[in-house]
Amino acid sequence: MCVGRKSRSKAELREGLRPPTAKEKRRAALKADRRGSRVEPTVDDFTRVSALGESRLIEALIARHTTRMLNIDQIPDWYALEILKPLLPVVILDKAHVQLGVPLQRFPASFHGTGPAHLAWGLESTISACRLLLAGQIVGAAVIARQQLERWTLLLADVVSTTRGRGESVQEFIARCWSTYSMDMLEKRSVDTEHLTEATQFDDAEVTTDEPEIEHEHIQLSDGTEVCPPTVYGYLSEIIHGDVCRGGIVWEALQCLQLTSLPDDVGMALGAICDALSLCTIQLKLATAALLVSRGHSAASEHLLGAGDRVEPLDVSKKSSENDRRRAARPMTRPALPAYMPLNVNEGLETEPRQYLASRAALYERVIAGDRPAGRLYRDDELVTLAFTAHRHASAVIAVSMLEREKDYYGERFEPQTLVGRGITFVLAAEIAGLCARWSQQSPNLCAAAAVISSSIRSAYWLWLEDDDRAMATLRCTLEQTARLRTWHLKPAKAATLEANIATTPRDWLEGAGWRRLSALNRALSGFAHAHRGTRWDGARQLLTALQTDPDESIAPFTARGAAMDFVTTLAARETIRIIGDLHSKVIADAMREAMKLGKLEMSADDHALESVFDHVWQHRDYSLGPPQFA
Repeated sequence: MCVGRKSRSKAELREGLRPPTAKEKRRAALKADRRGSRVEPTVDDFTRVSALGESRLIEALIARHTTRMLNIDQIPDWYALEILKPLLPVVILDKAHVQLGVPLQRFPASFHGTGPAHLAWGLESTISACRLLLAGQIVGAAVIARQQLERWTLLLADVVSTTRGRGESVQEFIARCWSTYSMDMLEKRSVDTEHLTEATQFDDAEVTTDEPEIEHEHIQLSDGTEVCPPTVYGYLSEIIHGDVCRGGIVWEALQCLQLTSLPDDVGMALGAICDALSLCTIQLKLATAALLVSRGHSAASEHLLGAGDRVEPLDVSKKSSENDRRRAARPMTRPALPAYMPLNVNEGLETEPRQYLASRAALYERVIAGDRPAGRLYRDDELVTLAFTAHRHASAVIAVSMLEREKDYYGERFEPQTLVGRGITFVLAAEIAGLCARWSQQSPNLCAAAAVISSSIRSAYWLWLEDDDRAMATLRCTLEQTARLRTWHLKPAKAATLEANIATTPRDWLEGAGWRRLSALNRALSGFAHAHRGTRWDGARQLLTALQTDPDESIAPFTARGAAMDFVTTLAARETIRIIGDLHSKVIADAMREAMKLGKLEMSADDHALESVFDHVWQHRDYSLGPPQFA
């Protein structure tokens, strides 16, 4: 029998005599995804697959990630519209910042620089929060939105020279800052955004979702929405700690954004986050307008101040014109999948999505320059989508440049597939936490904690890929909820006591879990959660650097955040797998441990396996983060 060339090639591949081609890799990936997607998210089905080995389990977990990504494009138009609403001022703010010397192509995550550059960072933060929200990642979006609300609340405090009083709640302070008078003053003054009035840190302040009892104003947005800033702040804090809007988090983490599972409370989460972002863009407009006036651009300032705050849907009532009704009947324009994808070399940084982002960015630059590429004015949804996609292109460009720097540094040792492998590890850990939550729904507190772990790992990973320090702020949520999960599982009476106390902090959950020695890590991650004068981001980075065990000293400052990601992910995976093994299936738990070992994480079931790391972190409990420093 004659054996053909194709048959010999397949035999050589099976025997490891040659590496697979790109086409063969894609075919194998699609085949694995088809197998994985047939696995139902039940204990029985995952037990069956786990018995076949960790490779088949990994296929099933990655298939859940793929399903979630594909479902992003299926979310309802009303959901996408709510998220795009705060982005209406983006185009006019971009024009203003370019006029003030800030290029469209910039490092999106950097808060350092001149006043205009710092305001541009605030705008990029809005884009970043909306991107996570469009991908269903409510927790990560809330982390960024709350940080920004704090940052620009302090701007108003600086304008009217006020500070938080002794014994005053953080929400009462926010209520005093947000007033017609303070915003009028901001519009008239060119403030130095690099220096802020000192204020007590917002961190771990007791908050509620109720309005403060003191007399205060609500802010009216251009679409008629009335917003209470301190109440919005309360909702953001409660979302971050997994105490409200749990349905929306469950929808993303457990149900992979399936339309049939869309919860009722997702609208509440969208409202809180998007209202916060709209409040922030109002301050960005006012501060940018004042800077324009100070530099002789009065006409541009007036144009900026006249712009609306929100995208408004077209009125399709009987009184509307026939043209308006025809326009409203068109499908809504919204960002495409390449604008959301994690910027890893095997996803968002592949050639096709990068080319798509580049083409949209080039089109946006023409719009900013005053052209009409479509021969007409764009509708709001078209323009906002174009702006959003162009900003995401800037993030992709920066991600590529960072990879090029690594390539220059490592030379022949540079292995981009190492980043792919780490990404898969984070994906697996997030999916394991999601399954833990799904199978623990009879215990609402276990379910809520595991769901936040799943969603926050995903957001932290996406932000970490973009060299964004907010990855660490989101990772802090992962650490807190992992401790909360462990406490509920091992010490339910202690957990119930902590849950009943409104003043319970992340530190309390760490102590409840028996992890007091991780206080330095919690302090470092907490440092990135806020953005005001009391913030010590540089000191937090230095502490994370010191917390690494046996690092390469020459690059330790650059590997610190990744090391934190690995360690917290290890803790999360260990605890979620522990619960799966104790309550659901030892077979699944054993296979999951083997799967996570592929990422070189310490996954033994022994609690003493990480003792040396805990001791090392404890040695830095008195590490000083240095003086307050923001800009």
